Amino acid sequence: MGQICSNGACALTCQQGLMGCNGICVNLASDNGNCGACAMTCPIGNFCSSGTCALACQSGLTDCGGLCANTASDIGNCGACGVVCPSGNVCSNGQCAVSCQQGLTNCNGTCVNLQSDVANCGSCAKACAMGNVCSNGGCALSCQQGLTNCGGVCANLLSDNGSCGACGNACAQGSLCSNGACALSCQPGLTNLQRRLRQPRDGQRQLRRLRQRLPERQRLPRTDSARSPARVAF
Repeated sequence: MGQICSNGACALTCQQGLMGCNGICVNLASDNGNCGACAMTCPIGNFCSSGTCALACQSGLTDCGGLCANTASDIGNCGACGVVCPSGNVCSNGQCAVSCQQGLTNCNGTCVNLQSDVANCGSCAKACAMGNVCSNGGCALSCQQGLTNCGGVCANLLSDNGSCGACGNACAQGSLCSNGACALSCQPGLTNLQRRLRQPRDGQRQLRRLRQRLPERQRLPRTDSARSPARVAF
């Protein structure tokens, strides 16, 4: 850079390829403060290339349409500019992959909860048997509403003779479970006389009447309480 006297005045003289801008010789093809013309400044993060401002990306980033993108992790430019990952995916090492929320696990491309997923209970592809649920990562029997799990069997505590009112409470032979309580069960054609006796003082009278109405072969044997006490003569 130097000066010359031109028409009686000192003036800046620049080497070939440079331009004098405000008393300084600059390269309009590459000067960020004078890009293409004097005082034409490129924005921060840009550089002057061939007299035009262009995006300048840091090392490891790629200029994708004016944006600096990391093609190894950018879901909008995964592996290359313009490659967009589907919704719910992430870009990992330049490849789109399933992204699962916290508490979920990627099992063959599907996000599942290993604590409750019947097809992946505790670990991927570990399925529970039909009729079971996955609870805390373990398969367990699932009973319909109104039934209770009694040792791996779904029982109706109101009517199950083997678990009447509570698991394992079995009714005696000849009884049935009704509303959670064991009760006498009579064969067809027979009557439970105990249910017909309403008051103790006239119970024997009702018992005799009922016995007379039944055919001979269906009559119940007389009990000790129904017999008159024997009189002893002295």
